Amino acid sequence: MNLQQLIYFREVASTLHFTKAAENLYISQSTLSHAINSLERELDAPLFSRQIGTKVFLTKYGEEFLPYVNTILQSIEDGKASVKKLRDPYSGVVRFAYGFINAFEIVSNVFRQYYLENPDSNISIQFIINNGRKPLEDLLIANEVDLAFTTTIPQGNKVFEHVPLYTQQLFVYLPKDHPLARRSFLHVDDIKEQPLLLYNQGGNLANHVCEMFTSRGYRPNILRYVGDWMEQFMLVCIGMGITVSPMIPLNGMNLAVLPLAEKDAQRELFLYWLKDSMMSTAVQFIRDYFIEHIPK
Repeated sequence: MNLQQLIYFREVASTLHFTKAAENLYISQSTLSHAINSLERELDAPLFSRQIGTKVFLTKYGEEFLPYVNTILQSIEDGKASVKKLRDPYSGVVRFAYGFINAFEIVSNVFRQYYLENPDSNISIQFIINNGRKPLEDLLIANEVDLAFTTTIPQGNKVFEHVPLYTQQLFVYLPKDHPLARRSFLHVDDIKEQPLLLYNQGGNLANHVCEMFTSRGYRPNILRYVGDWMEQFMLVCIGMGITVSPMIPLNGMNLAVLPLAEKDAQRELFLYWLKDSMMSTAVQFIRDYFIEHIPK
């Protein structure tokens, strides 16, 4: 029994007509008949009932055999598609995770450039925007994402590979009518007594901001932690407090945005992935493109 015989059998079962099946397969009717007869001999059972005329019917043996043939042929097609995805860098799905408040502008700019340069790309990029709800390393380990772009690198964990890509400046966000809003830049000392609205208690950004205060001997005046970044900036707009954040697009909001001058008012952003994972060619291609094209 061979693959060609199974393809021939499926076609005859579909058309129930040897002549039409032979035409569809671009072979002679005698070649088709010989292949089906050989298959029937091997199975020791008739697969078709040949009646007077050109029409044929599946026997009970043929009806029993057909679903298995369909499964085999579909499995082969699925396998061919999987191999093609691994070999063709311009096809497949890449799951790319990041935190919106950390990296929206960076990620969107890089992938806009990618699609401008590769308009015929068949790579489908699924963006998983985490917003601090679940550690990205957990998503990688669970195989829910392929690549993660974040400020957090798990310490002492040898299952990840990572590369530092970008140094991110932190800014103070305050209402436009705030007394400090006319400055060109600010220091931590300028805001040490200001009520702080911090995003995601226990998250990397909130911890970094608190460390900037405590390392200078100040206790941050935290008004509250906010779980939604848009709520955070809305509270700043209406004068409830100030916040410290990377630059994100907030056009039209009543906010002044001033850089912090300290050297530690910066964070490293990393791209990382699972070490020794079976990474598809598409994921490798996007990983390398992102590393090469991110602003330095």
